[in-house]
Order: sequence, then structure tokens, then C-alpha cells
Amino acid sequence: MINPGEARRSRVSGILHDAGNHLELRCRLAFTNCRKYMAPTKSAGPATHVGPAGADPVGLSDPWVRQTASQGETAFLVTTTPDGGADVSHRGGHPGFLHFEPATGSIRWTEYLGDGMFVSTGNLRASSRFALLVIDFDTGDALRLDGVAEYTNVRADRKARVDALIQAGEPFPVQGHITGHVHTAERLRAFCLPRVRVSTRSRITSTDTPEVQHPQ
Repeated sequence: MINPGEARRSRVSGILHDAGNHLELRCRLAFTNCRKYMAPTKSAGPATHVGPAGADPVGLSDPWVRQTASQGETAFLVTTTPDGGADVSHRGGHPGFLHFEPATGSIRWTEYLGDGMFVSTGNLRASSRFALLVIDFDTGDALRLDGVAEYTNVRADRKARVDALIQAGEPFPVQGHITGHVHTAERLRAFCLPRVRVSTRSRITSTDTPEVQHPQ
């Protein structure tokens, strides 16, 4: 999450680079996530955007927090690696896949069968801290929830995964569950440009072939 002021400083430090009509983010290590469970959307504007423009603390019972969490289809899970680095991985599902209870600060969601690397869940077992960013497509704002969580695996299949991506007989096969407690919430203003649904594309799930699931 980089605001414009930080973006200018980052260009000097070698993180963000101005490549003319777009910005390039350079990293030292990256994992290619499969495309499963992503809501098909596109940006509502062609301009380059670096966000967020600002961050405002909000209460867990704020109506926008409840609505964004309950209707969210696209989220990003931020965890801490054992050596202190940050890892970000996509989480998606139908609206309502995130179960957030403002009164108790509890949050839970199902971990669907993914790319078989278990990076985020392994990080949670090493350090329970997490941040979850849920995108509000209509405004381009994002909800940030910070707290602690744990992962429980429920899939008993112990057969070796020869290929990282496999085709399953159901669209959202369960791998496990994440349960957590949210400590704080923020509204990240102008995190991205508003996004609109791509009606001609369907969501990719585990019923699609590995070739379709593969990152592009």
C-alpha cells in the first residue's frame, strides 16, 4: 500500500520505477498464484494510479466495514514470513465467502484448493499476524483488517502433488479453514480505480483445466 508521497520516495530507493506511461514494481522473490476464484473485473479508468490516497481508522461496527466484508469477492491476505518479510496472496470467492462478526471481531473463511504451496498458511503457523485487504469495486477504496489468525487443514488427501495445479470435480473444493480475530480496521481511500464486472468472462474455478487455471 503506497501513497503518492511514498511512491516518489520509493522510486529513489529502487522499489518503484517510472516506466513512462506506467509504474514498475520490482521485487526480489515472487510466487505465481493460479487464477482460480478471481472475480473477473476491469479498471473503470485508463490512467495510472498509485494508492491509497490516505488511510482512515474505522470502527469494526461501521456500516461500510460490514458491507464491504460481507459482499467482498476479492481480497488479499498479507502474512509475515519467518525471516520477517511480507507475503501477499489473493483470496476470492462468491460474495459472502468472508464471514465477519463485528460484535466479536471474529473473521473466518474457507481456504479452497489452490496452487499447493501453502505459503500463507505456513506463515500463519509461524506467526499468527495477518492483514486482509478487501476491495470495494464501486469506489476503489479498500478495507484493511489487521489481527491474528490460525489455519486448520481439513483435507485428508496425502497423495503427492506431481503438478501444482490440478482439476477437481467441484468448483470450490475445501482445503481448510482460517479463523481469526480482528484488532483494527482502516478504510484505504482510492486504493485503486473503481472496477467493473466483465460480463463476458466467467470466474475460473477448480473445475477448469490446469491450463486454464495457470497464471498468465
